[in-house]
Amino acid sequence: GALGAGWDSEFGVRVNRVRMDAGIVDHHMAGANVNIATLRDNFNAADRSKTDTNVDWVARFMHPLSTGASVEIGVARKMRSPSYQERYLWVPMQSTGGLADGNTYIGDINLDPEVSHQLELALNMQSASGYFEPRIFYRDVSDYIQGVPATDAAALAIDPGVLQFANVDATLYGTDVAWGYSIDNNWSLGGIISYVRGKRDDISDNLYRIAPLNGTLGLNYAVATWDVTAEGVFYDRQDRVSATNGETPSGGYALMNLYGKVRVKKNVLLSGGVGNVFDRKYAPHVTGINRAGGSDVAIGERVPGDGRNVYLAMRLDW
Repeated sequence: GALGAGWDSEFGVRVNRVRMDAGIVDHHMAGANVNIATLRDNFNAADRSKTDTNVDWVARFMHPLSTGASVEIGVARKMRSPSYQERYLWVPMQSTGGLADGNTYIGDINLDPEVSHQLELALNMQSASGYFEPRIFYRDVSDYIQGVPATDAAALAIDPGVLQFANVDATLYGTDVAWGYSIDNNWSLGGIISYVRGKRDDISDNLYRIAPLNGTLGLNYAVATWDVTAEGVFYDRQDRVSATNGETPSGGYALMNLYGKVRVKKNVLLSGGVGNVFDRKYAPHVTGINRAGGSDVAIGERVPGDGRNVYLAMRLDW
């Protein structure tokens, strides 16, 4: 609704009720392994029924600065209940690795929901020949859920490196910038730049698995019935890693993709492309960690990204 003096506003509130529970557990090795038996008995004796009341709200304020330009301010609160695994994993096993990150996890029945308070500021600029849309954000997260070194003696006796999901305090901030420019009736440029910084507030450490500075840059040629795009994808190295989680730095890389589409009939659209044109070898920072022996990828190394790949698709409308 109208706020006055050229401002528009939007407000919203949402309440979610989350109920979770788990039944009695057992393990075929409990009779022979006192540590597994201890974890089983402790889990079964606990109050496993949990109920969360999550209240989210958002307020957005928009104000035109000139023709084709406006500013937007947003404040919000967002809550997230723990997932089933985060609460109810009870014994460390490779089959419950959870995040495909090479670690083994156990849960915590008494986890609290995450509570994120967010502030965003965006500028939207558009003209006949292009657009420029930068956005900055800041998020203060109470009870952020992340794996930390477990302290349970029985769990550590089974796996000395096991992590347990826990509530920590965190801050995330960064920026996203989207832009585009029409060179003429056929040629155009466009891209996105993204950056996120994540830190723990309860200790001096970085948040786990935060993607580095990255962006895309595309050159597009389009006519009435077809178009083609050459796209560069760029990732910086990431050395702001979580010491708590034993995270290792990753290198930067750049890739080239080609893709396009053609409308062969009014109701038939063909699309296709070549990903990673130059077949660059790379491993995204947040990719999975190999834990399988006998592989071309060493245990503990990041799983490589896709090599050169070709795809073709057809869409039929009726």
